[in-house]
Amino acid sequence: MKILIIGNGFDLEHNLPTKYWDFMEFIKCYKNLEKHPKHELEKWPMFSNLNENVREYLFSDEVFTFSNHKDALKELDRLISQNVWIDYFSKKSGIENKGWIDFESEIADIIKCLEYYMNYNITMQENPSSQRRPDNEVLYQNAHSFLDNMKNTGVNHYEKFDTKKFHGDTAKVIIKELICDLNNLIRCLEIYLEDVVGKSEVEYKAKDIAEIENIDKVLSFNYTNTYQKIYGEVNDGIEYDYIHGKANIQRTSKENNMVLGIDEYLEDDERNNKLEFIRFKKYFQRIYKKTGCKYKNWVSEIEQNDNEKNEVFIFGHSLDVTDKDVLKELIMAPNTTTTIFYYNNDVYAQQIENLVKVIKQDKLIASVYGANPRIIFKQQQPKIGVEKLQ
Repeated sequence: MKILIIGNGFDLEHNLPTKYWDFMEFIKCYKNLEKHPKHELEKWPMFSNLNENVREYLFSDEVFTFSNHKDALKELDRLISQNVWIDYFSKKSGIENKGWIDFESEIADIIKCLEYYMNYNITMQENPSSQRRPDNEVLYQNAHSFLDNMKNTGVNHYEKFDTKKFHGDTAKVIIKELICDLNNLIRCLEIYLEDVVGKSEVEYKAKDIAEIENIDKVLSFNYTNTYQKIYGEVNDGIEYDYIHGKANIQRTSKENNMVLGIDEYLEDDERNNKLEFIRFKKYFQRIYKKTGCKYKNWVSEIEQNDNEKNEVFIFGHSLDVTDKDVLKELIMAPNTTTTIFYYNNDVYAQQIENLVKVIKQDKLIASVYGANPRIIFKQQQPKIGVEKLQ
């Protein structure tokens, strides 16, 4: 069995603007279309720095002229208006201007702060005479600032609540709104990936991927169907597992199955009892959105066929510990050799570091040495034009 595992680096290798940062830059530019004439916007660095395909999309008549908007764009217009998360990420990316932003990490930071803030407020409610200061001033202040920002922007009905009453029924209402806005953010991302990125012309292919023959399975951590669209015709009969869901513009935000959440951070009994923020967590979203786990069937098939040699190829994935359970099962499956492609030496070093967390140091050392190593690292070959493969 040959299994290909791909992460966002796979889409980036094909010059597709699929980073969260790319999405936020698109949203910020999109919001300015109605406010300024085209000839003026074309000179703005914000627009000139966009991916060429994204810029052409924004300046097309069907997008730039709002009266021409089709249903998906009308939906986008509505969903980006007064969205807490979009507002937060827009300000965050504007302040830091690093060229990247990690939605999941940022959401995790906010949720941890809000949970701490809520628990502190509950304690103060139960002991009104207490003068106890927060034992973690950073978490307290970050939560307070986030909630204050929601009030000041006048989003929905947030201006009506007292931040110090963020507990009980008030907290439930706010958390429900945050979940709703997260789902709307995910739907906006889905529209972007399908209507903007999905229409981008791909001029290059990854030589390493093109040279792998007879792939049986593809496990994608991406929302896009890039492999299926570019290489799938050559390899018919491939089984795909979109473990974080797959973008589909035909759906609504309620039907969307894309997972964009955070890892479990609570310990012991708390993870089973403190469930106020469970809907933000990946494991909940995977179950609720029914993304499935086809890869587990593949592992079972490998384990039942002792004599078959298996190959796993990993491209464009950082091997981050957040995907430990999935990666470990496939990399350590019996009779399996894993080839991990890396972009440059910095990525190579990071992948080694991450893989230690996934399979532990001793197993990694034992797997990369010897006459027949189980794990092989290979630097990516330069990408090639699509026409050279035809």
